[in-house]
Amino acid sequence: MKKIQGLSPAKINLTLDVFRKKTGENFHPLKTIFHKISLVDKVEIVENSTFVIEGKFSCKMEENLIHKAFSLVQKNYSTAKSVKVKIKKNIPEKSGLGGGSSNFATFIQLYFQLFDMGQIPNSIIEASKSFGKDIPFFFGKTSCSLGNSFGEDINPLNFNFSKTPIFIYQPTFKNATAQMYQTLQNLGTHFTQDFLQNPSLEKCGNGFDQFLKEEKYKMILKKLTLKNFHLCGSGSCFFSLKKHDVSHCKIFEVNCL
Repeated sequence: MKKIQGLSPAKINLTLDVFRKKTGENFHPLKTIFHKISLVDKVEIVENSTFVIEGKFSCKMEENLIHKAFSLVQKNYSTAKSVKVKIKKNIPEKSGLGGGSSNFATFIQLYFQLFDMGQIPNSIIEASKSFGKDIPFFFGKTSCSLGNSFGEDINPLNFNFSKTPIFIYQPTFKNATAQMYQTLQNLGTHFTQDFLQNPSLEKCGNGFDQFLKEEKYKMILKKLTLKNFHLCGSGSCFFSLKKHDVSHCKIFEVNCL
């Protein structure tokens, strides 16, 4: 019975600039710098008579991005074999850390390796954009990339922040992505441009950092200086380069990959 194991890494957005929607567009244009981190889900795929996902998820199986990834493979390969996917979740869901998108890409990468299917065709990667704008980043081999358009136009960067400590803080509440975008006022920032001109983790910045001023964040950050913290995407998790005493949060001490 064939089986394969692999790691599905989380990401943080070192920078994230959100621009005003263009007429007729459903999404806001973005400019962002993604970086993979050492917080990972552990994935095992085993050849099986039926398709099964085993793991702790809050969504229904048909809504799971791994299920959608397998459906995409089936759509493109009529003889695709069924598998059992065993996953140990370490990346918090709906946190801005890209766990679901990473799972999608990692599943397809491992599936192709398991059945000796060769290189993943660009058509699969292109199709993945409809399931998550950041999914193409996780198909890439580089740890750091520039994301343009809506985040799906990926260009690898050769910045070396490997092994730099990052501290992730997971609050007890979740952020609703749609509402975050609807209420975002900090549009048209230039954090990414500034970072590219002077690549330093001290230059991190996210248009969504404005929400750290909300009462729910102020209650856990108390009197800490807000400029030391940045949201992970639009999710509820946030990060810092140094460890701080943040109340009512689970803290993950990780590294840039």
